Amino acid sequence: MLIINLMNLFSYFLILLISLITMAFFTLLERKTLSSMQIRIGPNKMLFMGMGQPFNDAIKLFVKMNTQLKNSNMYMYMMSPFFMMLFSFILWYILPWKSGFMNSNNSLLLFLVILGLSTYPMIWMSWSSNSKYSMLGCIRMLAQMLSYEVSLMLFIFLLMIFNISLETKEMLEMNTMYFLLFLFIFILLFIIILAETARSPFDLTEGESELVSGFNTEYSAGMFTMIFMTEYMNILLMSYFMVLFFFQPWSYQMGLMVMLIAYMIIWVRGTLPRIRYDLLMMLAWKQIMFIILLLSLYFSQFKIIMMLFY
Repeated sequence: MLIINLMNLFSYFLILLISLITMAFFTLLERKTLSSMQIRIGPNKMLFMGMGQPFNDAIKLFVKMNTQLKNSNMYMYMMSPFFMMLFSFILWYILPWKSGFMNSNNSLLLFLVILGLSTYPMIWMSWSSNSKYSMLGCIRMLAQMLSYEVSLMLFIFLLMIFNISLETKEMLEMNTMYFLLFLFIFILLFIIILAETARSPFDLTEGESELVSGFNTEYSAGMFTMIFMTEYMNILLMSYFMVLFFFQPWSYQMGLMVMLIAYMIIWVRGTLPRIRYDLLMMLAWKQIMFIILLLSLYFSQFKIIMMLFY
């Protein structure tokens, strides 16, 4: 038993290491894609075609000195990025893998709980920074995350109608290409994930033209790098989450589908402008939630009829 637990722990750290390396090259892919969209060259000096640029930037930022804020809560200010990254690592642990880390019957519910708790480090960052820009970004972030987390929970309930389980491991046993059946629901989830990860056109928590950098305005050097890494890890995490629901898990094209969804997020950033905040809230409460509630009612009735007659 001890050997199995050690092997699972080793497998988890190996997956985490691969995810971190993938995240590094994903940032390079984003910079290259955006530069191509804007008719620029992009990173092209470090090693072959700029392949070493992410690692060079990480080393440069980690060796820089952190700024010392005068009127901040220094302990909370320093610890918040660590907790933000910790919650992201826990989410990676909860999601199902072939080696199997999480065997709880309610692992999907735990995933939603940790996803909700991951907003707290951002609140601590904003409050401890003692900055008006950070607090404004925090207020926007709270309203946005809470609004779209409700839609995400309803969406998961909608898909659980077909699976009747809260165990993430059972996602690996599904062999149905739900993407072909529920293309409209796939698009809805993609919009929700854009809002949850605060990406364009829903990146109002970090609106550069209004809030400098939002909740992380006062962060620099290594702590800013940790926030940056966590945000991109969450993008890959949510892309993997979509693949688990809509495509055949552990098929040969699974990694390709994860990167394709992540690339779609980059493509949206390069093409769509930032929307107004009132339209963002209206989209969450009046349109997406209304559609998901109707779909939940329809599919639950359909499931009951199927159980009665078949």
